[in-house]
Amino acid sequence: LQIDTMQLANDAELVFEGQVVSTRAEYIPGGNIYTWIDWLVTDIVIGNVEAGSVITLRFTGGIVGDLKLDVGSDIPIMGERGIYFVEAQNGHLTNPLLGWAQGHFKILDDGSVLAGNNQRVVGITRDKGSPSGLSSGAAQGVITATQTNFATASKQLKNVKPISVDEFKSQFKGFVQ
Repeated sequence: LQIDTMQLANDAELVFEGQVVSTRAEYIPGGNIYTWIDWLVTDIVIGNVEAGSVITLRFTGGIVGDLKLDVGSDIPIMGERGIYFVEAQNGHLTNPLLGWAQGHFKILDDGSVLAGNNQRVVGITRDKGSPSGLSSGAAQGVITATQTNFATASKQLKNVKPISVDEFKSQFKGFVQ
């Protein structure tokens, strides 16, 4: 279900910037495949983990040999850099990221932030609305633009640009109640 930016900021146990340093998928008898992701934490936005530490989160799904389990969740890949909103570090959730794709933001090489809907983040509003329906990959209040729309908007509005990683983190820190 769709969530909003205030839920992202206030319901996450941990929000961090990091890079995937290892992945491991394992088949568990009974039919489940789980993937464990290790991140090197480079910055803490919300929570009590130290920068420089490595954290591990478990996702349901993955590939082991010829077996694949896809539960509709985007599992981070080796080398990926991003900002991650963790619902629970020690839970046995299908996806430990809050709102699944809504709590998964990739950092691109140009320093812009890509939301879970694979669009660049151009703004964030303090939204505590009444999200309705299923998520399209971006929390309510995360303003995104496709590459094409971004180029058009930039020409028309001159000041539309992707949000920086530092601005993104700063805004979410300001949403914590």
